[in-house]
Amino acid sequence: MTVRLEGSVTLPSAAEVRTRLLEALARGGPLIVDCAAVEEADLSLVQLLVAARRHAARSGAGFRLEPPPSPAVVALFERAGLPLPDPT
Repeated sequence: MTVRLEGSVTLPSAAEVRTRLLEALARGGPLIVDCAAVEEADLSLVQLLVAARRHAARSGAGFRLEPPPSPAVVALFERAGLPLPDPT
């Protein structure tokens, strides 16, 4: 299941993004998160992606960011001192 994120993914939208990720994970199969169109993001996106990857790994589902994330997402992970989540 692919979850496409775009525009601003910040704390005010975190609950909605969380719901979308959990619904996709509940459907089973690999979770593909498309962050290519994210223009603005904060640490809530980092937290959501790391948690989604962990959830997918625990349940035996795959996880990957595809296509490559936007420069805003890459820069956010760099500022946080974290690598982008590895595929599972």
